[in-house]
Amino acid sequence: MSIKTKIEALRRLAERPGTEAEGRLARERADALETKLRATSKPDQPLTALDVLNDYLNKLDRDYGSISCPCGVKRRHRVEVCPNQSGHKEIADLIARTFPPGTRVYYNRWAYTLNCPAVVLDRPAPEFWLWLKFDHLRTNRKVPIVSEKGFHLSTVPLELKAVIDRDLTEGYYKFWRTHE
Repeated sequence: MSIKTKIEALRRLAERPGTEAEGRLARERADALETKLRATSKPDQPLTALDVLNDYLNKLDRDYGSISCPCGVKRRHRVEVCPNQSGHKEIADLIARTFPPGTRVYYNRWAYTLNCPAVVLDRPAPEFWLWLKFDHLRTNRKVPIVSEKGFHLSTVPLELKAVIDRDLTEGYYKFWRTHE
């Protein structure tokens, strides 16, 4: 869908019956798109898909900043390929040596409980991820095991203080820590 088509659709949305806030938001977005169209394109030349993608990536950078790859390299959000592929190979080799299939592990990340017990499975997974069979679940899960914060797996259970200090959980334990 071209930018001009989107602008026309937003104008129609603003004019149709609905809530006042809906119409105001549609008019604001249509005005913003028209401004962008005038600023970034020559007369009678539509924006290309690459222009739209670059605008989106720049917005992500403004809103979220760059991210740290698990190998330690800063890069633009998740779409940019990390230039440190040799570092990725070293991490993959370390994962393979440390957590071979059949190893009993304890996972600390996301919404999983502290030291969630699991067994490593022998299935291919994306980079920095492993397939685990969690004790409390019937099905296997593919989970990230390393990030810029370090490994989320351990072969021995970790104490809550160690998990919080390493900032391995994404909010659950932070919430309880601040409300104790």
